[in-house]
Amino acid sequence: MNKDDIINYLIDKYGKDYVASVGNRNFYAGKSAIRDLGQVYNIPSADTQLATKEYNNELTVEENIVNSKTIKSYFESYPELKDKVDRLTGTVSALGVHAGGVVLSDATRGYSLREWCALQRPEEQKRIATLWTKKEVEQIGLIKYDILGLSSASQIHYAQKLAGLPVYKDHPEKKAVFQHIVLEGKHKNIFQFETHLGKKAFDDLMPMSIMEISNASGLIRMVGSESGRQIYETYKTNIEEIQRGEKDGWKERIRDQVYEDYNYDVSIKVMAESYGVLIYQEQLSYLVAGFSKGNKTFNDGNKVRKLLDKLGETGTISEKQGNKEALKKWHTTFMDIMNEYVLPFIGKDGWDCPDKTVTDFLNFNLDEQGVLPIPNFGIISWMIAASAYLFSKLHAVAYSTNTYNMMYLKYFHPLEFWTASLICEQSDIDKVKSYINAIETEEEGTLKILPPDINESDKEFKMIKGLDNEADRIRYGLGAILNLGKSADAIITERNKNGRYESIEDFCNRIPKKTVNKRVIENLMFVGAFDSFGNLQEVYDELMRLGKDFDEYDLTDKEFLLNKEMKLLGVNLKYKHPLLKTAHFYMPIDQMVDGDVAQVAVRVLKATKALTKKGKPYIMGRIQDINSGVTINLFDWNNGKNFEMKDNMITLLNIKKDGGWYHLVMERR
Repeated sequence: MNKDDIINYLIDKYGKDYVASVGNRNFYAGKSAIRDLGQVYNIPSADTQLATKEYNNELTVEENIVNSKTIKSYFESYPELKDKVDRLTGTVSALGVHAGGVVLSDATRGYSLREWCALQRPEEQKRIATLWTKKEVEQIGLIKYDILGLSSASQIHYAQKLAGLPVYKDHPEKKAVFQHIVLEGKHKNIFQFETHLGKKAFDDLMPMSIMEISNASGLIRMVGSESGRQIYETYKTNIEEIQRGEKDGWKERIRDQVYEDYNYDVSIKVMAESYGVLIYQEQLSYLVAGFSKGNKTFNDGNKVRKLLDKLGETGTISEKQGNKEALKKWHTTFMDIMNEYVLPFIGKDGWDCPDKTVTDFLNFNLDEQGVLPIPNFGIISWMIAASAYLFSKLHAVAYSTNTYNMMYLKYFHPLEFWTASLICEQSDIDKVKSYINAIETEEEGTLKILPPDINESDKEFKMIKGLDNEADRIRYGLGAILNLGKSADAIITERNKNGRYESIEDFCNRIPKKTVNKRVIENLMFVGAFDSFGNLQEVYDELMRLGKDFDEYDLTDKEFLLNKEMKLLGVNLKYKHPLLKTAHFYMPIDQMVDGDVAQVAVRVLKATKALTKKGKPYIMGRIQDINSGVTINLFDWNNGKNFEMKDNMITLLNIKKDGGWYHLVMERR
């Protein structure tokens, strides 16, 4: 069930006049105004792209012209745009719909949305949406509900059903689960932590409870900003001490940073669950209320959160450094919030702070380079960081309960976990590839993937419990083969109705020719679905005898067969490249750091020849690391002189990571 199913259920239950998606309005910024005006006036896109690349949305057209020769030249060439950009900036550019936001009105009292709210009917969906945004609908008493479509929820549901467990029951926390998944790095297909950043959080923070998973998930969302990375490192230091048994280290550090005793007590109480680090929106609200000694409420704190969040939408203060006007504008807004809700109550942690960095910041005292000193510690630093990003605790804990349920199932019920995962994502061949690669590396020897079979496969992936010392198995589903579509239904329907297929000839005589055509039969042959009737050559000869008139293939060409199976299934189950068995001996891409040169086992998904702006030829390969499943762009600046990348090839490459980019090199250091 996805979010559209849930929204349609609400409409069926409460009526179409009482349920609506929440509308969005997009507004022009300077760059987007220039782009649209450029199209209207038929200005070459290359010229517009150069101008928008240097355009600062925080400044007016005139201010941008002063700061950039490129922008000055652009408006000299196209003067008809100059007076229109500022006039267009800030106006509505388009109407949209919130990804999962829904409002409900009271159907029992007959409060139809048509009478209370401006509505629209977006072209991309049949149901109605509000013309007003989420903040505007709140003003008339409506509440926005977020309907989230999480594939992980479906995977948990199916896995628990397959395992015979209650499908809506959360699992108790067990130490063995955390040790197995977190400490052994088995993060693949664990919600919120399947990425390289998620694995890094497992390695760095080693969460051993749902609350610690929640903390880690909130921290992951912060690391896009400089202040967020500092918060991540502070939490890492604190949690490492706690894991070593030094439980009060974080309290002592806050004691050094917060001068007022009362403020210290409030800070310790509010941030105990996150070990002295401000992660959650609710924590900010409690801090504001606590510091004020009753003068401000939790709701006032929530107002501060919203105001800081709105300020954060204009960019971080670090991004404003060097631009005095933008910096002053950001600082003025921030100080308006602080002066009303925080500074009157925090004494020596505010205006009277002995830390000169804090007072310089509050007074907007720039240094000789025009840089505003930003405090790294203490209450004001927390408030600055809060403008960059804070996560909802309710949201984080709910998500992290989902995460733990997946961890629990993966540890205690790996067969059901992986089968459910494959079933839920079988229409996405990249996801299928990723999951099977994870199974073969994480569950080596205990879980096996079987190729599709016309008599044994269902439409979806099917689990098979191993007997005695046999490994558990998962049979590849016919519906997951590329472009099989309705043919899988036809094959299974006929088999269920009239019994197993006794031979290839029996299969060809019984299946509907329009649905299961020659191309489908050929694909079934290449993925091994007829292997119970003979080897590939025998199956091919039999199909030719039956008049299928296939193209001539060299069935001894292992590379051709390997690539054909890869294209149809997303993985190699029958034709295994030798490197797949030894890939785990090589460096995973997601463990490389800047400056590393390492030999990596990869699959080249696509290799493209191109030219730099100066006309120098190079090759860009889209490659997937066999170990980690991470996909990257790899640049070959020697244009294939020493090594030629080809689509779908599996090989070892010497790769250098440099500044977040990856380059092909010829020697491993």
